[in-house]
Amino acid sequence: MGAEHPILARGASGLRHLRWAREVLGTLHGFAEHEGYLSEVQRGVLRGEVERVTGLVGGLSAAVKPYRDFLERTRTRARGRLRVAEFLVAGAPELGSPPDGVAAGAIHDAVVGEIAAVIEPEREALRWALRLAIEDIRAGLRAMDEQLGAVFSLELVNAIYPELAPDGMRVLDDGDPDDDSAGSAAGA
Repeated sequence: MGAEHPILARGASGLRHLRWAREVLGTLHGFAEHEGYLSEVQRGVLRGEVERVTGLVGGLSAAVKPYRDFLERTRTRARGRLRVAEFLVAGAPELGSPPDGVAAGAIHDAVVGEIAAVIEPEREALRWALRLAIEDIRAGLRAMDEQLGAVFSLELVNAIYPELAPDGMRVLDDGDPDDDSAGSAAGA
């Protein structure tokens, strides 16, 4: 079955993939609410895909949350410490008793070393898990398209997917300007 619906850009963040997948799942649930209009075969396929996509969304959510938490807590703190170390190396004249050049260099080197030895390996492990979950959701939605396409029209399958922002990187949704996982029609 050829994909006619918009497909989220592969480079979109895990959070944006999660939003996209949740939108698809919401539409599947919407169709399930009207299963009285479906044949027995269609109901069975739809239920199976609701179950499959629910599991995939759960898996992606389980990978997105720890990565987002890491970025917003651990990594931002390390980046802040690095900015302070760079300020100290630059001389820090505003401080009452700034460290001398050797001490400031040692502080800077310690922070850089910790980022390289601890922070970045943790980030890469979390990113790897997230990449796998993103690939799982993308493959799962392609499989869903095939399963649904066997018993529903291409138009119905296409209707399951939300419209995307012009850049293809997020779901189009003008509803909430604070929703970082969605875009607006006015801009990407």
